[in-house]
Amino acid sequence: MFEKFLQEIKNNKSSYFVSFLVINISVTLLLFFAFIYFNLYLFSQKTAQSLAVTIYLKPDLEEKVKLSIQKKIKNLPGIENIKLIKSEQVLAKLQEIFKGTPEILEELDLQNIPSFIEITFKNPLKDFEKAKPYLKLIEKEEGVLKVRYEEGWLGRINNFAKSIKLLTILGIGLMIVSLIFLMSITITLILERQREEIEILSLLGATPGYIAKPKVLVSFFIGISSSLLSLGILLALKNYLERSLSGLLPFYKTHLILFPLKYLILGVGGIGLFCALVSWLSVRRYFS
Repeated sequence: MFEKFLQEIKNNKSSYFVSFLVINISVTLLLFFAFIYFNLYLFSQKTAQSLAVTIYLKPDLEEKVKLSIQKKIKNLPGIENIKLIKSEQVLAKLQEIFKGTPEILEELDLQNIPSFIEITFKNPLKDFEKAKPYLKLIEKEEGVLKVRYEEGWLGRINNFAKSIKLLTILGIGLMIVSLIFLMSITITLILERQREEIEILSLLGATPGYIAKPKVLVSFFIGISSSLLSLGILLALKNYLERSLSGLLPFYKTHLILFPLKYLILGVGGIGLFCALVSWLSVRRYFS
């Protein structure tokens, strides 16, 4: 079988080489895109942990109304922490910030400084989306001035992460379609060139499975080797990006993360098996 494998590559090296290059380019682009999404998602999750939804309350609000609003907030899905910041605390903070320039405070209406409630979520990107409809209802409650979330970073990060995820799924779908088309065309062309040889083998009793085995093995080898080369290219790009982005965000240490090992193994093996399966189906379709 090993001799047939080598002979298959030797006889059709140009066709298989083109397939190898196209698969390598497709897998590299997909891995790079997924790698960027994966790290952006981790970054957004980490950043979102420090973000909060703010609910501004009307000045001089009765305590029982505040408690009623807080009680409704506690029923929101995914709530991790609720913190009430009283107007006196806001005023004290403002006085501390502008202690060197008291004239600025004179221009503010210090008697009507609103208190507000800060909400944080256990999983901000996921729980925030679930809580959105309830936050809109809370904004209509008596005593609530404004709920700020759509204009803030929490909403933007959530929408951005969803867009990147959608693009990644579309990329996977396009790669699958392109691989099916590429491998089918490659195997069909090879079979057409070997038509006379196949007819002779068929007359001698060779089954489609016997003829397909070398081609399936070569397809599996091409899928595995092109995927491994793609991982090598991705690793080089990862190191380059880390050096380029180092120090770009002073508050964030740039450390890009490659996919977990088990997913890399499953991905490489999966592409190899997928190419082998398409090759097998192409041979069966040709003989049918």
